[in-house]
Amino acid sequence: MTLKLWWGSGSPYSWRIQLFLHEKNIEFESKQVQFSKKETRTDEFLKMNPRGKIPVLQDGDIIMYESMAIIAYLEEKYGPLGPSIKNPNERAKVLTRTYEAENYLLVQGYDFLRYIYGFKQDKEAAIKNYDALIEEMSKWEKYLETAKFFAGEDLTLVDCLVVPFLYAAERSGFDYKAHGFSKISQYVEENRNRSSFVASSPPHYKETPGTNKVADFVQELKKERQQ
Repeated sequence: MTLKLWWGSGSPYSWRIQLFLHEKNIEFESKQVQFSKKETRTDEFLKMNPRGKIPVLQDGDIIMYESMAIIAYLEEKYGPLGPSIKNPNERAKVLTRTYEAENYLLVQGYDFLRYIYGFKQDKEAAIKNYDALIEEMSKWEKYLETAKFFAGEDLTLVDCLVVPFLYAAERSGFDYKAHGFSKISQYVEENRNRSSFVASSPPHYKETPGTNKVADFVQELKKERQQ
């Protein structure tokens, strides 16, 4: 029976599941949810996920939500990404960096984008968040100095988590080279046309332009710190 995935355009938690499925060449029925139509609040949807959030995965009689739980289930059923992680040391690295991404990089990264787009209004907090994010990204830049992907020479679950943030930040005007992250910039460019990245990319990314919100924030911050 074909998997069914309910997802929304731009949701990084949906995106990571789609990226995993496309990278593993796992067939699934795509069920795009329209936020503007409040489709996550219908009685039918709430029966699947009473929290009214995406993604939701259905596999026969099994219905799951929470993206990390879904990925854990998919890895158990179909195997993890990356042939090298059959090695216990490589698998340990993938698991460690997966939770590094989830608990540090993405917490700081998505919080910063929320400030940038006005979902949070405290400017001083936004500046502290930005500084913490740059420090954290420096660690991820180093991961790419010795490997093609964030946990080694093969694309793994770590990349599935980090990619949605990197492209969302870029679309918001984050200039990786200007921040000294040449390896991250190279990673973004080299993988832009990877089939799984293209297939999982949010539809509205293709239909609407990005912004310069991060670049504007950084420019204003530089001026303030020079005064």
